[in-house]
Amino acid sequence: MYGKVYSQIFDGTLHGHLEATAVFMAMIALADSDGVVDLTLTALTSRTGWPQEFIERGIRALEQTDDHSRTPDEDGRRIVRLRPNTDWGWRITNYLKYREIRDESSRRDYMRRYMRDRRSKQAVNSVNTCKPPLAHAEADTDKELRAAVAAPTDSEPDSPDDPRKALWDLGVSVLGNQARSLIGAAIKRTSETKVAEVLGYMAAKPMADPRAYFSAATRESEKRGFVC
Repeated sequence: MYGKVYSQIFDGTLHGHLEATAVFMAMIALADSDGVVDLTLTALTSRTGWPQEFIERGIRALEQTDDHSRTPDEDGRRIVRLRPNTDWGWRITNYLKYREIRDESSRRDYMRRYMRDRRSKQAVNSVNTCKPPLAHAEADTDKELRAAVAAPTDSEPDSPDDPRKALWDLGVSVLGNQARSLIGAAIKRTSETKVAEVLGYMAAKPMADPRAYFSAATRESEKRGFVC
């Protein structure tokens, strides 16, 4: 497993506490997808190569309450025991919170790279100077979409490596779980590229009424055209 360590760890109340900071970073890296570190002190010592006394001091600090913690869950404790009758095995209290931030950030980064690579490819392949690159992008995307989608357009792709799945995941995170039909209709009305552009903008700048903005933005793009 791996974990993403945010720079705030060096700015908060752990600042200056070497053992606690080091052990916390090690636990983040060793935790499972739910933030559970079900290891003994001996196992932690073996995995990290640090003295057991060093790890014990860090764990004691991480188990303490902290009134100034950014995450008030468990009274500010960074870790809590999995079982009351054992002195090993912990859960990182704010792991799921930061995992969601990490996953959302990863989705946005993926969509940025996806759209940048797609535009680069379309710019190279574009030969009709009468149309702007966006027109070529939308035309190519529509062809790919018709060829790739055998099911209705409001169904999600199944492959985890499919760039379209990243688009649907981003759409659901921005618009909510009940917005699949709205996303599918927008793709049919405009294009996958345009929908991705609108969702990427909304992800970076949250809206008060995201569904209304999405509908208006995709319908407005449908009305605009280019004249040679």
